[in-house]
Amino acid sequence: MAFNTMAPVVRGRKSFTGQQATRSFRLERVIGRAFAGVCLVFGALTIPVSLRSASTMDQRWAWTFGLILYAALIWAVAAGALSRYVRTGAIAVAASFLAILTTWPFAPVSLWAVLPTEPWPWYLCNVATAAAAIAFSELIATGYTLLIATTYFLVRLTPSGGGAGAGQAALDSGYAFIVGIATVLIIAILRRSTARVDGAETAAIIRYAAVTTEHAMEVERMNVDALLHDNVMSSLLAASRAHSPAEYRYTTALARTALDVIAANTDAPTAEPVSFREVTERFTRICQELGIHATLTSHGLQGNTVPATVAEVFFAATLQALMNSVQHAGPGPIHRSVTASWQHDELTATITDDGAGFDTTQPSPRLGIRTSIIERLTSIGGTATITSAPGEGTTVTLTWKKHHHET
Repeated sequence: MAFNTMAPVVRGRKSFTGQQATRSFRLERVIGRAFAGVCLVFGALTIPVSLRSASTMDQRWAWTFGLILYAALIWAVAAGALSRYVRTGAIAVAASFLAILTTWPFAPVSLWAVLPTEPWPWYLCNVATAAAAIAFSELIATGYTLLIATTYFLVRLTPSGGGAGAGQAALDSGYAFIVGIATVLIIAILRRSTARVDGAETAAIIRYAAVTTEHAMEVERMNVDALLHDNVMSSLLAASRAHSPAEYRYTTALARTALDVIAANTDAPTAEPVSFREVTERFTRICQELGIHATLTSHGLQGNTVPATVAEVFFAATLQALMNSVQHAGPGPIHRSVTASWQHDELTATITDDGAGFDTTQPSPRLGIRTSIIERLTSIGGTATITSAPGEGTTVTLTWKKHHHET
C-alpha cells in the first residue's frame, strides 16, 4: 500500500526536474559554443597579421609560441563544438596568450628596432580575457584581466611593441581591461542567476515532495481505516452474532482473511518486485532527458529483483546525487559515474564525480543531501555515506541489505 501511494511522487518528479537540473549545464554549453565561435573568428583574422610580422621576429620564438597559441585556439573551438573539455581549452588559451605577451619584448630579431605596428596579440586580448572568465573564478579572472592590461601597457612602450607613448599605451590597455572586465561580469551574472534559479527550483521540488509525502500518509491512513472497517469490524460484528460451532468457524475464517488482507496491503513494498533491468532503463532514459552525462556500470544485477520501494528509493537518491553534482560540482568538464552492484544480498550504488567537492565537516545547506538521499535510505533500512573534500570531487555510496529489509 505504501508503494502504491508513493510511487507517483518519484516517477512524476521528472516533469519538475527536467528543466531545472540542466539549466547550469545548458548555460555552460552555450558559453562554450560562443567562446568557440569567438576563437574561430578572431583566430582566423589574426593569422595574416601574425604572418606579416613574423619576418621581424626570432623565427624559433615565432613558430614555437605561434603554434602553441593557435593549437590552443583550435582546441577551444573543438571543445566548444563538442561541449567537452571547454574549461581545459580556455585555460590553454589564457596561458599561451600570457606567455606570448610576457615574452614579446625579447622576441624581435633586433631588440632596439621600433616595430611599425602594435603587437599582433593585441587582437586576441579579449579572447584571452574571455577564456579566463570561463576557466577561472571571478576573482582570478579579474586578476588575470588586470595582469593582461598592465602587461600590454608595458609592452606597448617598448620598441618591439611599437614604441607608443604612454597615452596611446594607456588607451589600448584600458580598452582591453574594460572589455575584459565586462566579459567577466556578464559570465558571472549569468552563472549566479542560473544557480539561484536552480536552487529555488530544487527547494520547491523538495517542498513538493514533503507535501506529497504527507498526502500519501493521509491516504494510507484512510486506506487502513477502510480496511479496518471492511474487514476487522466485519469480523468483530460476525463474532458478536455467532452462536453455533459453524458460525464460530466462519467467524474465525473471516478474521484470518482480514489479517491476510491487512498483511498483504502493509507488505505491498515487498510484494511487487522490480527487475534491475527496468530500473536501469528508466534511469538511462531520465538522464538522457535531463542532459546529465554519467557513465553507468553494473555488476551482478542480471536476473535479480528488489522490492519496488527499494528500487524507487535508490532511483530517486541516485538521481538527486547526480543533480547535486550538476549544480554544485562546478563549471567545465566533470566526469560522473554510477556503479551499481548486487553481491551477497546487498545492493550498492556508488555515484562519483571529479568536481569541486565540499567540506563534509561543515553544516550543509543542501536539502537534497539530507532529505532526498540520507533520509530516503534510512526509510528503507539502508545507509547513505558521502565522501568529499574541496577540490577532490564527491562520492555518494548507497547500500541496502535484503535480510535487513525483510527483518
